[in-house]
Amino acid sequence: MLTLTQSMADRLVGAFEAGADWALGAKILSIPRSTLMAAVKRDEDLTARIEDARAAADEVVIKALYTKATVDKDTTAMIFWLKNRRPSEWRDRREHTVYDVRRKAERLAKRYDIPVDELIAKAEEIVKESPWDSQ
Repeated sequence: MLTLTQSMADRLVGAFEAGADWALGAKILSIPRSTLMAAVKRDEDLTARIEDARAAADEVVIKALYTKATVDKDTTAMIFWLKNRRPSEWRDRREHTVYDVRRKAERLAKRYDIPVDELIAKAEEIVKESPWDSQ
């Protein structure tokens, strides 16, 4: 079980303030990433310092991106900003969850002792009557 020295902790926090990730932090200290993360997790003060350092690094990037998008009128920065701030509206890839309706309907029908086709027909009827479809 590794305990980080003050010097190691300071180097690590400095690396995170400069934008390092966990892999780079581990490389800087010449230890495996999992060992680093376990050592940090055991030290609440160090965990807080690292969270603050990472947040500070993120703020630098956020401010630079905002400046590029608003002041410099950089369309790439604008797109990046919007895709991350409003993913439901600007994201390229939409994620959809598809359920095996028939199998779920069969389980429900069995539970409530109704024919599965009757249950599916009722569900389709409800969907057709849905007020959200007309919007």
